[in-house]
Amino acid sequence: MRLRRVLFAVALSLSAPVFATPFVVHHIQVQGLQRVSSATVMHAIPLHVGETYNAEEGNRIIAALFHTGFFSDVRLKRVDDTLVVNVVERPTIDSVSITGNKSIKATQLKPVLKKLGIVVGYTFDPSELHSIVLGLQQQYQLMGRSAAVVIPEVKQLSRNRVAIHIVIKEGIASIVRGIHFSGNHAFSDRELRDQFKLTTPSIFTWFNHNDRYS
Repeated sequence: MRLRRVLFAVALSLSAPVFATPFVVHHIQVQGLQRVSSATVMHAIPLHVGETYNAEEGNRIIAALFHTGFFSDVRLKRVDDTLVVNVVERPTIDSVSITGNKSIKATQLKPVLKKLGIVVGYTFDPSELHSIVLGLQQQYQLMGRSAAVVIPEVKQLSRNRVAIHIVIKEGIASIVRGIHFSGNHAFSDRELRDQFKLTTPSIFTWFNHNDRYS
């Protein structure tokens, strides 16, 4: 997604290597790990012991580690002939809850949350939560609830965990009470109404939402 690409570019620029003098790497040390294994990091790093480090390789390393989705920050430094990789892990999602969703069932939301990685036990990516919020707001507008508000709440917990709570305030749907035309000489009002998906409220509109305006 565009937002995620922008955030990644910003993170990469902020984490650019502070040293550029090439040197042969004799050791690679990883610092800051909590849940992610050092083997996972070493596998992702596109540089091995015995190879030469330079600024270009540094950018490749940072990009590769960000690409895993496990880290919110990556920094490199040189200590003698050792390349030190310092990382900050993204928090793990401990719980996900949604309140206020009357028009959209939780069973409809869960597959969307799972697709974007907002699931208990997954690594938390703020950009994906932002995508969920935008998507829900657009969906409510399509349902005729332009006043709907979606508020994401992220609570920091111990052991680098977060609790996510999505608060939905649906508001009142815009309902079409009547459809009126003026200047229609060639067609009658009824003929024109038949061309509209919008209808005045009836028992059937509770199922298809055809009386909602967005």
